[in-house]
Amino acid sequence: MQIYFFQNNKEQSPFLEWINNIKKNNPSIYKKTIYNINLMFKDELPLIKPNVKSMNARCNYKNLYKLRLGKFRLFFIKNKENYILLHAFRKKTQTTPQKEINQAIKELRSNDFILLNKKEFHL
Repeated sequence: MQIYFFQNNKEQSPFLEWINNIKKNNPSIYKKTIYNINLMFKDELPLIKPNVKSMNARCNYKNLYKLRLGKFRLFFIKNKENYILLHAFRKKTQTTPQKEINQAIKELRSNDFILLNKKEFHL
């Protein structure tokens, strides 16, 4: 299983910026994120609640999910061959803000994805 992450045309990655920030400021969320990424590499991440929620009811992308990481949520796509990590955000309300869903769809439509180096994401 391969994992890709979104990178915009300015070569910025919201996912990498977020994970570098939580690595410094929130080590427990960082460890939980790395653990889940390792499950993705093995194709063993259960796509069910309570940790993963499909966003199909809120948008027309049946493979769009969000991963619960404490107060944070990470949008990702899962298809047969790979995962695509989009962006993470801090959840402040009970429902996922439409702005965040729209951002995930925009990132997905861009098709600007970089292969994630497996060696960098092992605990």
